Amino acid sequence: MFEMIQEPDRGSSISKVLVHVLVPGEPDAESKDGLSERGRSQVFELARSRLLAAPAKIYSSKSKDCVTTADILVKELFSSLSIRDCLDEVDLDAKALDDAFLRNEMPKIWDDFDYSYGSGESLQTGRARISSCINALVKLHPDSTIGVVLPPIASVLFYRLVVGGSPQIEDWLYLGFASCTTYEYSKNGWTLVMPPENSFLTEPSTVIDILPSGIF
Repeated sequence: MFEMIQEPDRGSSISKVLVHVLVPGEPDAESKDGLSERGRSQVFELARSRLLAAPAKIYSSKSKDCVTTADILVKELFSSLSIRDCLDEVDLDAKALDDAFLRNEMPKIWDDFDYSYGSGESLQTGRARISSCINALVKLHPDSTIGVVLPPIASVLFYRLVVGGSPQIEDWLYLGFASCTTYEYSKNGWTLVMPPENSFLTEPSTVIDILPSGIF
């Protein structure tokens, strides 16, 4: 579905925009700020990693872990923050990713992009919302650099839109927290500059590390 994200510039003033898509630090639902202690350390290391080229603005989903991540990055990188609902994680209609949901529903959601659980979004619907949102954001920053803090599933969907291929559940399970993926948007559309990178972390972790053991 590359054509969903590939929107060449036609006659506007935009030249090139560098976009850092950032996964939040490791979350902790019980934490006041949404991040585990390791997650906060991961974000500070990300800010000091030199991967982020002075973003003019950082955009974030409104989830607690994303906002905390963005707040840290904004202060460390002397940027500014804007929170956008359209960057939120795909709404799976699951208040908690409990064992039964993960085991019975999550594989269906990844195997069929039009499948939705209850009143939740399908991956197809979420992907269209997120790609439309980011396409709109880059047009606000011609010849500049921005950061976008995206939740894990949203980050995977955007990545696969740009590089091609069907997103797999393994893409989500093994996505690293506090990772940075860099893209370029120009009149020719989207290109990948750097795949997800978090090898700089002292204590890296992935989505599967925080899920109940034995399910995947």
